Amino acid sequence: MAGSSAQVTFAFLAKDLASGTIKGISKSFKNLKENAKNLGGALKTGLKIGVGAIAALGAGAIAAAVDFTRSAISDEAANNRLISVLKQRKLASEANLKVVDQLIAKGAELAFTDDEVRAGLATATQFTKKFTDAQKILTVAQDLARAKNISLEEATSIVGKAYQGNTRGLKALGVETKKGAKGLAVLTAVSAKFGKSAAAYAETTEGKFAALKIAIDETREAVGYVFLNALKRVFGA
Repeated sequence: MAGSSAQVTFAFLAKDLASGTIKGISKSFKNLKENAKNLGGALKTGLKIGVGAIAALGAGAIAAAVDFTRSAISDEAANNRLISVLKQRKLASEANLKVVDQLIAKGAELAFTDDEVRAGLATATQFTKKFTDAQKILTVAQDLARAKNISLEEATSIVGKAYQGNTRGLKALGVETKKGAKGLAVLTAVSAKFGKSAAAYAETTEGKFAALKIAIDETREAVGYVFLNALKRVFGA
């Protein structure tokens, strides 16, 4: 518990740091990119900025900055992988990508990590060309995952197969459907048996702590993106 409190406290301190000192550094990086006339000049200017930043932030904050930035890099890579999958399936419209962010936010409230939601969504889109139906598959799978204590990706695969008419996996988990049932009828059957299981789990002590950890990790990533964007400016210079 003490460790979690320390993480929360430091996350907010880091956020304050990012909104003040780091904004100034980011501005300097921007000026570096715009004004440096050659690579040598950029490197010299960057070195001066780096020394000033180290002196201002201190070793502990620098270590935290590196850790946060790594989290942001990992998050960005995971998001890019999902976008690549959606592009392959011709589902990567601007509207759909906005929905992905909404699904991740909603998943966090239900104690699912962003990586779990992305994996579930990538799996769901294997079974339908309609993004709205993929969302429904994912939502139903979240309840199944909590009810049967299995991963969201596995639950999504089972629900997705049932959506296409292969209900053997559901039957093994105790969900009976009419012969030949598929599509939304199957999703309705699963919801009738396990509906609101994800929401119920989120209200348990375990679920609340899991959601808290996710919130802390999301804060780390958000702060990390501030550093990452600054680094990208340097790379551009």
